[in-house]
Amino acid sequence: VEPVRDASAASKEQNANVLNEIDDEILTESDAEGVHKFHHLKALPEVPDTSRLKRDLLSDVWLLEPQSVMYRSERAHETERTKPTDSGFMRRGIIYGISGTSRVGGQGKTAASSSEAFQRYLNEVSASARSAREVLPGNMGIALVVDQPLEMVRSSLGLFDYVIFNRVTDEAAGYFPNGMGWTVKLLTMLFTPFEQTLYVDGDTRFCADPSGEFDALKYAAIALAKDVRTPDLATLRAMNLDFNAGVVLYRRNRVIAVLMHEIIRMLLNHISEGDQQYWGLELEKFDVFGNVRYHVLSPRFHFQPCRRDKSACVVDGQVTLLHGRCWLSVKKPSTPRQFCAYLNSVLDTRFVYTDCAELRVLTIDSNSSSQKDGFTPTLREVPR
Repeated sequence: VEPVRDASAASKEQNANVLNEIDDEILTESDAEGVHKFHHLKALPEVPDTSRLKRDLLSDVWLLEPQSVMYRSERAHETERTKPTDSGFMRRGIIYGISGTSRVGGQGKTAASSSEAFQRYLNEVSASARSAREVLPGNMGIALVVDQPLEMVRSSLGLFDYVIFNRVTDEAAGYFPNGMGWTVKLLTMLFTPFEQTLYVDGDTRFCADPSGEFDALKYAAIALAKDVRTPDLATLRAMNLDFNAGVVLYRRNRVIAVLMHEIIRMLLNHISEGDQQYWGLELEKFDVFGNVRYHVLSPRFHFQPCRRDKSACVVDGQVTLLHGRCWLSVKKPSTPRQFCAYLNSVLDTRFVYTDCAELRVLTIDSNSSSQKDGFTPTLREVPR
């Protein structure tokens, strides 16, 4: 059954009954076109078949088109000229996304309007991109995906190599008056101009060059971080539902596009839910059928406050990326750069404490006593 906009009341009721009987996970597909039928989506029963929106949401393809690129930096032009790729864009990069209509997390929750939410998200993303610019090699780009005119991001243009228009959230505004929820993150990823992309949330700060982590894509199509803050973490981990979708490293190939579209379709049927549990569910299905190999990012690459009780984190090696507003609210040290310098001033195993106001780093004292019954370690606080 294909619901249509001009259906009678009786037809609509019949369509609704059929829709309620359809399992979210059972998708029908045309082998010829590779396009999923729309009838399993309960969220948009009245989108007409001729709509570009329907085609974008149901075709398992990357969404970037040449006309979507509203801005290209001189750095991007130069890199594309000296190191050309098949796609015509820079080969590797970081991507961010902003939609003022989807106020589902962080700075946008308390915004009075979509324009205020957009500006808040832009300020946060710009701070993250600024920290990335300080550590990135010159041949790695930064892209921003938005559903607003270029003028809305004019003040931050110098931070980005590409600004891309998200036509999907723009076209969906009439069908989703309260926004598209967490699907915005997946749609952002699908607009990537890069062959290899690192998606990050806005509440992140870079402490070191992340390019070494891209080597994971030699062996896997996608790499995600594991969450360390979620309540009932042990249960979620046992079910492989503990991924943190705020940091996703991926290749632009067919199977990853299908994976992301599958998650979008699940989220559209459960628009008020978060996206993180569906990453685990879909990755398990794709892994079982041999379609995708995934990699887990190391904790020192994606470093979070460890649990909601703010107990100690244990880390070794150089921390690359900070994630979480708890880190960003720390006043001692007073800036992200000082925070990173202090955190990475010792690279041996260390214990990291914070109450979201002050950061403390402790290491094992090399002068710890050695007893007959074993080693008795003591901790020493690293001075700031």
